Amino acid sequence: MESNLAARPTPEVTPVFPGGKKEREIADLLGWFASMQKERQLYEEMWDMIQTYIDPRRYNFKGLKQRGQIVGEEVFDGTAQSAHNILVSGFHGQMLSAQFPWVRLIIPTFGMPRYGRGGSAKKYNQRYDKVPEIRRYLEDMEWALYNEFQRSNFYSSMIEFISDASGLGTATIYMEEDVVTGKVVYTVCNPGEIWISTNLHGQVDVVFRKFKMSVRALKQKFKKLPDYIAMNQNPEELFEIIHAVYPRDEREMYREGADLIPKWDATNMPWASVYMLEKTKDKVEELGRSGYRKFPYAVWRWRVNSEETYGRSPSADAIVTVLGGNIMSKSLLKVAQLAAQPPWNIPAEMRGAEQIVPDGLNYFLDKDRKAEAIFIGNNYPIAKDREDEVRKIIKEFYYVDYFVMLSRAAMEGRQLSVPQVLEMQSEKASALGTIIGRFMTDGLDAINERTLELAAVGGRLPEMPQILLDKFGGEEIRYDYIAPLAQTQKQLFRTKGLMAGLDVLGKLESIKPGTMDLVKMDETAVELLDSYGFPAALFEDEEKVEAVRQQRAEQVAKQEAVQQALLMSQAVPNLSKAVEQDSPLKALAEGVMPE
Repeated sequence: MESNLAARPTPEVTPVFPGGKKEREIADLLGWFASMQKERQLYEEMWDMIQTYIDPRRYNFKGLKQRGQIVGEEVFDGTAQSAHNILVSGFHGQMLSAQFPWVRLIIPTFGMPRYGRGGSAKKYNQRYDKVPEIRRYLEDMEWALYNEFQRSNFYSSMIEFISDASGLGTATIYMEEDVVTGKVVYTVCNPGEIWISTNLHGQVDVVFRKFKMSVRALKQKFKKLPDYIAMNQNPEELFEIIHAVYPRDEREMYREGADLIPKWDATNMPWASVYMLEKTKDKVEELGRSGYRKFPYAVWRWRVNSEETYGRSPSADAIVTVLGGNIMSKSLLKVAQLAAQPPWNIPAEMRGAEQIVPDGLNYFLDKDRKAEAIFIGNNYPIAKDREDEVRKIIKEFYYVDYFVMLSRAAMEGRQLSVPQVLEMQSEKASALGTIIGRFMTDGLDAINERTLELAAVGGRLPEMPQILLDKFGGEEIRYDYIAPLAQTQKQLFRTKGLMAGLDVLGKLESIKPGTMDLVKMDETAVELLDSYGFPAALFEDEEKVEAVRQQRAEQVAKQEAVQQALLMSQAVPNLSKAVEQDSPLKALAEGVMPE
């Protein structure tokens, strides 16, 4: 069966070794790449404006400019750059800081198979993460995941990752393991190096990356190289490389009993990987092919329109306003310069003798013929007000007020109550809700999956307990994000609703006693604690809870019995005497009834 690559458009190319199957596949890949390049060209003009006026860090996203250049010379108002930096820093600080836990591993409980009536699920009320062996495993896995992040360049890379998504709209990170150090390496790719394609469901599953590698890096990466590279004595000379990663539609299978099982060698993985060396514009040479168990890229698009492939960002939304504000600021700079350095009317006979400098002396005979500055009337204050209004609008595009609300209140001398702060945080979570959700699913989920896969291959993960393998097949671990911004969003939609419902029931209870009996209070308490990120390891076992409650009930019953006996002794005079040994009253006082 032929590969479906043959169905893709093929440009006129000159393969290195014409006629072979691999060469035809390379030609098909180049045709696919050409069509992806045409698609991305539609966005490049907008990206060029964004990097010029908002995100100059990516000034060379096309790779056509000289490195180390001064950037930002066309910018006359830095509001957009400042607002973008605040968004990046605030988002990173409240979602991914290395100083606090921001993700935990969970076992989903909805739609999952349940244990039998006498099994662990009943004992732990279907909270699989409370089963001791599962709980210990999840804790060990979390520690292993955080350890991978702390040992690597993850946290520093995430700043660049967030900046690309909020700047150009599409951020891409490549993950691989350094086999020498046993660390995961996170590489945030320049958006200009990346071309993407989506599947039927709009998920990015194809990435072509065109980038430059030095001779030194090529020799480290590949065992076999063309002679002109292998013999090259200049380790810093650069060559163009194309790396294609796409789903492998055909996999070699083998039979095990009645089942067909795919092979898991390097060239039969679910994701195909092909490295090509670009010799000319339409001529390449294959350097190597292999594969991946999981997609090695995480592609986060800040927001995606239904008919588009690449993402849109707050920078894309703001660019027209930014351009207008930049023109306005440039004009106001000219107005300010004109006010500070106005033109002069100077008599002709003073040509060359005028001294328009501090403490300059200009001599004249006729008072009507002297040097005078020309002051041109202008509406500078009005223009300045308009400029301030534009700057305010630009900051709104980047949610600046949400990230600096507390510091701004402190600078203004306002005292905020705890409910006010919580309400402001809820408002921030609501405004960023869709962005946070996409960041978690497209970005963090993919990063966590790939990181754990690399750690597993490297033997750095704990062994999965048999109970998970039996009930879930080992594939049902999910991620719950508990960073401040994610937690605030969760509290907004979960905790707030629960608390509001309990408040209403409390009022109804005063009208109709027993209304609160409608609510399972234990489950409600667990849900509330869970919404605040309360760790499952700190929940007490239900058997112990029941034992404590039973003991408490017995103590209360005993105290009530003693109180009842005392009341009876006061009501009946004959009972006011001392309690006789082995009498029924003595037994009642001790909480033991005679047989």
